[in-house]
Amino acid sequence: MNQSSPDRRQSSDRRNSAARRRHADARSIYLELCHSVLRVAIVIESDSEELPELRTRTVRWRNEAPDLMCDAGQAELAEGLRRLVTEERLAGCSVSLAISSTLCVNRATSGATAKVESEIAELKERSQLYLSLGPGPKTTAVGRKSIDARHEHALVTVTNERTLQRLIDAVESAGMVVDVVESALVALSRLQGRLEPDNDAPVILAQLDEEHFEIGVSRLGELLVEYRPASDATVERLGEVVDDHLDRLKRYCGKLYNMWSVPFERMWLVGKPAEVAATNSETKTGLATEVMPLDRLSEYWRLPDGSSITAEMGAALGLAFRARLTEQGACPNLMDEIHARAKPPIRPFLMRALAPIAATLLAAATLWLVNLEQQAEIAALRSKFEKARPAQLRGERLSHEIAKAGSEIDNLTRLVQSTPEQNLTPLVERLGGCLPGDVWLRSLREFEGKVSLEGNSYTESGVYDFVRHLQEAPSWGEVALRGTGVAQTPQGPATSFEVELQLPLATPATKASKP
Repeated sequence: MNQSSPDRRQSSDRRNSAARRRHADARSIYLELCHSVLRVAIVIESDSEELPELRTRTVRWRNEAPDLMCDAGQAELAEGLRRLVTEERLAGCSVSLAISSTLCVNRATSGATAKVESEIAELKERSQLYLSLGPGPKTTAVGRKSIDARHEHALVTVTNERTLQRLIDAVESAGMVVDVVESALVALSRLQGRLEPDNDAPVILAQLDEEHFEIGVSRLGELLVEYRPASDATVERLGEVVDDHLDRLKRYCGKLYNMWSVPFERMWLVGKPAEVAATNSETKTGLATEVMPLDRLSEYWRLPDGSSITAEMGAALGLAFRARLTEQGACPNLMDEIHARAKPPIRPFLMRALAPIAATLLAAATLWLVNLEQQAEIAALRSKFEKARPAQLRGERLSHEIAKAGSEIDNLTRLVQSTPEQNLTPLVERLGGCLPGDVWLRSLREFEGKVSLEGNSYTESGVYDFVRHLQEAPSWGEVALRGTGVAQTPQGPATSFEVELQLPLATPATKASKP
């Protein structure tokens, strides 16, 4: 028996497992599941500054099985994926998958946030009645995109849980992991937004798959509406079907997106050249029909020498652009619920970290008890303070009133001391009877049968009340307010004033006095 020669390489010369799988770690795989084939797009990142390399191919997966929903169909899909993994060395890679409208349903809505929330909840409840997806529970995914502060656009994708599980099982049996599952029309709409980012005119997308097709309306990369034709509608009747339902599509977009005045003038065909050639896309409405243009893709990827991309790869390429989105939640992913349920076990980690976690918890409990005691003391002091607060406010009010009364007494005392008692006492008494509570006099000067008064008031209205009282008193002649101003007192700002009044003829003249 021949024996293999021993490996004489030094350990430093051997590649580690990460180096062996470096080519796979840099690869992103995007698949579109069609009725009989897989359309594959592989994006290979490089360490250089060159654009990522894009490789595309088609793999046939269905041979004898009628469809995916039987065990034979799942087995044939798994076998096709295993061939792909072997030929392209994709074991362990993550996969993004696009599925046709025969396996999922899309419903879009737009408007006020509250309205969108209500319609999403209603769609989730109604999704369980979608018998076209097969019996059993359904899985929903929601993508939301803000239009402004109060409005948003939402897209809900629904599929059968059993269908989704079959896809996951087939991919995992081939040695890969499912990361994204979304509708092919959603991926095509995203690609349309990349191909013409500055064109806001809607375009009808016709996805061709052998003899059948599905239709969607896209605008600026958003899927507005999906239309599922009858099972007997073939590509030979595409133009006829579009003519029959174009007005309905217009009314739907006009009602939901306020697009009443936006014309529908274009239709893009997405499929193999042979499928496009067998399609009768001529419409009575004169839609400009063409194969989806892929001219701008050279801005994002480089192709191997001699290779080209046909429009049949549209959905797979639209999936590839999903990784470039800044808001991943804007597009529905049917794997979100499964990812949310797949929580890694934490018991091993907790067992290894038990000692430091216990010490941390003990220290935290000690600090919590100390903090709790301090909080109780603070609460007791705060309670005492709150109880003493009314007395404090009452004391402050009384202090203010005492200070105010003392200031008035001081001013009146100085005024009395500076006034000749034998002549001005009756005059001062009459003036005092006209003074409001918040007005006091600073000086009194008598000259030529007139009296000039200067004083302060805490309020401007007090000045006018004082003048009004003088005018109403029968003891005075003409009363005139000469002016007001702003004064500062120990108790705060006040209004200064000067009043001149005519003495009655019986009042004897005296010398001027001023404190």
